[in-house]
Amino acid sequence: MSKRVLWLIPLLAVVTASGRDKAENWLEVGSQHFIVITNGNEKQGRHIADQFERMRAVFHVAFPKMQVDPGSPIVVIALKNEKDFRALEPEAYLGKGQLQLAGLFLRAPDKNYILLRLDAPGEHPYATIYHEYTHLLTSKAEEWLPLWLNEGLAEFYENTDIGTRTQSWGRPARG
Repeated sequence: MSKRVLWLIPLLAVVTASGRDKAENWLEVGSQHFIVITNGNEKQGRHIADQFERMRAVFHVAFPKMQVDPGSPIVVIALKNEKDFRALEPEAYLGKGQLQLAGLFLRAPDKNYILLRLDAPGEHPYATIYHEYTHLLTSKAEEWLPLWLNEGLAEFYENTDIGTRTQSWGRPARG
């Protein structure tokens, strides 16, 4: 079992224990391709699911031969704030001087997980969603895909704008 999967076991234990202790604080929202588990409200959960569906559609149209639906479910754990996120964040990222994450993708043998903050900072409100979904799509290539290219692709696609009739991706971040 890989090291990346080992942190998943305590993560799921915390989520299920918290949900069991305070059932009113956790809810599950489903869409056609995603399951969102959140301690935010239902509107936020539906909005997150909708944004993932929109990004999935962008990849599906842009790359029709790409497998945008992995064989296992995509579970999104959307946490309402930084404090809740940090409680589930892998310990390797919590040390002084480490990156401050707004989202994280993990591929496990039976499911794909995306952990994200609902209050993520930044100029683009859906950047974390688009970034982590890109990691999901490139995860099968991570053995041969250099880290710089994997992160570069995720950074490129995180700056996607999805309108009702048009989409654009890869716009440079301001600042």
